[in-house]
Amino acid sequence: MNRLRKLLAALAVLALIAAACADSSTDETADEGGVDQVFFILDWVPKGQTSPFYVALDKGFWAERNIAVQITRGYGSGDTSARIGLGEGDFGFAGVGAVMRTISEGLPLVEIAAIASTAPTAVYAGPDAGVSGDDPSTLVGLRGAVDAGDENDQLFKAFAGSVGISYDAIDWQYVDGAGIGSIATGQADFVMDWITNLPEWWLADPPIEPDTYWVGRAVDIYGNGLITRPEMLENNRDLVRRFIEGALAGYEYVIEGGVSAHNESIDALFKYNPELEEQPNAREFHLGNLQLFLTLMLTEDVRDDGIGYFDPDKKQRSLDFINDFLLDAPLTLDQAFISDLIIDSGDVPIDDFDAARDALATVLGRSNPLTPFLG
Repeated sequence: MNRLRKLLAALAVLALIAAACADSSTDETADEGGVDQVFFILDWVPKGQTSPFYVALDKGFWAERNIAVQITRGYGSGDTSARIGLGEGDFGFAGVGAVMRTISEGLPLVEIAAIASTAPTAVYAGPDAGVSGDDPSTLVGLRGAVDAGDENDQLFKAFAGSVGISYDAIDWQYVDGAGIGSIATGQADFVMDWITNLPEWWLADPPIEPDTYWVGRAVDIYGNGLITRPEMLENNRDLVRRFIEGALAGYEYVIEGGVSAHNESIDALFKYNPELEEQPNAREFHLGNLQLFLTLMLTEDVRDDGIGYFDPDKKQRSLDFINDFLLDAPLTLDQAFISDLIIDSGDVPIDDFDAARDALATVLGRSNPLTPFLG
């Protein structure tokens, strides 16, 4: 039974939850006070990189738009995409590869706003694995750890096809939460993870300088964005617009506020997720994770277009890459991305782009390793 059939089989279990959430795709969702109740699913556990959503919550950016948002963790972009497609949530935050794979399997989804302008998927390897940051063929024959079916897995499958590597020529270890532990325990020679998780390695005792291959930079496509179901757009476009505006206001605030706002964002993350603050090196990790993620957002096209906007050329390039190297049944642009844009070029500008970039020049006392690649 393939993944879609398993998901559809789960519909009976999810029916009560889905029915409650699906109502939010109509104008009748507002309660007596005129506030729309929204269920928002992240791609993974809350982290620094998603902390601006909690800034939007804490500062009332959604509330002032008459939306009450409940944010919940995800279990990978594939899971989040499926849950939104099945009606278990109203909006999601997920990676483009997993989203398009889910659409191709028959679940209704659409990308509605860009967040990460550069895909964060990367390879991390220990210093003895022999992985080259310039030669992906050095991965062949090694043991790789990845979360099965998640965004990193999907994107690497497409990447492998694009550079002529057989995905099956790697000895894959499918684990939950693939990361530094898979290498530390000898389970794998390399892991697929986000480039924004570099602070996890830097904060190890002793610090580790992994060999990396940044897959996202090599393919130059969109990373994570906001998603919903097409019926939400059809039945309550105004709610979609207000939700996107509130979410982007959180990121805009954090980007434009510099280092003090970066720290404020981590404060909001801990306020709503106090258990995170109890972890070792919590503030350092989440702050570094946030700053590297903001770096991914501040590509040169964002200088002109602002955040949230889908550049037509990059949108087409992202779709072509996924179609050519991942999907058996190619998608059209209208199947994957919102066609009648809610966020247009310049709607959410970064007023002082260079100052925002300068605030990210160093991460945890190190020169930011990502900025040289983003123009």
